[in-house]
Amino acid sequence: MEVVACSRAGWLFAFLTKIIGNPLSPYQGKNIPMDVVLTTHQNKPGVYWCRTYHFPGKKPFSVTSVKKDNCGQMMEMVGGGFGMFLDVLAENGELHFKSTRYVWKFIKWYLPLPHWLSPGKTHVIHQDLGLGNFRFTITMDHPILKRTFYQTGVFHEHQS
Repeated sequence: MEVVACSRAGWLFAFLTKIIGNPLSPYQGKNIPMDVVLTTHQNKPGVYWCRTYHFPGKKPFSVTSVKKDNCGQMMEMVGGGFGMFLDVLAENGELHFKSTRYVWKFIKWYLPLPHWLSPGKTHVIHQDLGLGNFRFTITMDHPILKRTFYQTGVFHEHQS
């Protein structure tokens, strides 16, 4: 990742979400090596994303989530039943994922979380750069706390 940044409020969200599996990086830096592995699990819907950051002087920091369909709507789930519904659209040749609502899954129901209790509206952009390269950019913007997270980097797709 060329840039991994968070505000003080973002750091606090990262610290508080350790209990649900560290979905947010509490560390910051530039030119941070990162591995992203996508997998599927038999008898479980969705694509599992494991993103591992290699911050200098720290143990590797991994974030795991699953992107899946829920009755025709895309969602991304992390630990503890927490997740977000996403709108997925193509704009200017880029793939955009925009959060519409953060939720907590209780048994089989998705209970909406107040917007102020989230790290902010999430916007992920996948930009194809050709030759198996793509730029990944994520921003989280809170209505009161403003920008809480920003990350961007260029990745190369490896086929296994």
